[in-house]
Amino acid sequence: MLKILTNIRFAILMLLPIVAGAAETPRKLDWPDFRSGIFQSGDLYIAGQPLTETAMQRLKSEGVTTIVNLRTPKEMASKKSTPIAEADLVEALSITYHHLPSGGEDYPYSSETVNTFADILNKTPGKVLLHCNSGRRAVHLWVAHLVANEGIDIDEAVRLGRAANFGTVPLEGYLSKPLTYRQVTSK
Repeated sequence: MLKILTNIRFAILMLLPIVAGAAETPRKLDWPDFRSGIFQSGDLYIAGQPLTETAMQRLKSEGVTTIVNLRTPKEMASKKSTPIAEADLVEALSITYHHLPSGGEDYPYSSETVNTFADILNKTPGKVLLHCNSGRRAVHLWVAHLVANEGIDIDEAVRLGRAANFGTVPLEGYLSKPLTYRQVTSK
């Protein structure tokens, strides 16, 4: 009887990620040429700006079929910050490219951005790179997507994000401790 209960408990634990959303804890990849590094969770890569043509070719060879760039046009105009012609390289590599500017007064954070990202993920038959300049906005968008579209509890989504360059919010620094999040829904 104890063996049966142990097997049932093991089966339930194995199914929990499927029931509660299917996000894997991101792992940092040892790939050069991405500002602030690159992380992988399942078929999603989250990174800072790709810095070289070699980085773009590596993505293609790893099966990335779509890139979502969150950088604003002002950021993209800086050759110091953007040392490659990303859109041109993506086209040459036959990778689908989505420029979804997010951040600043002209491109405020919004649920529309989360929904557009979810739509891109749902329509992509392959791996996706989500990036911004440092990777932080990309991770925050992914965390918002996990909560809004994958049914993952906000505390769990933030835990996953912290494994990938989520950083801390300023209030956490001021308080010298991480915040505990609680999702509140209106009636």
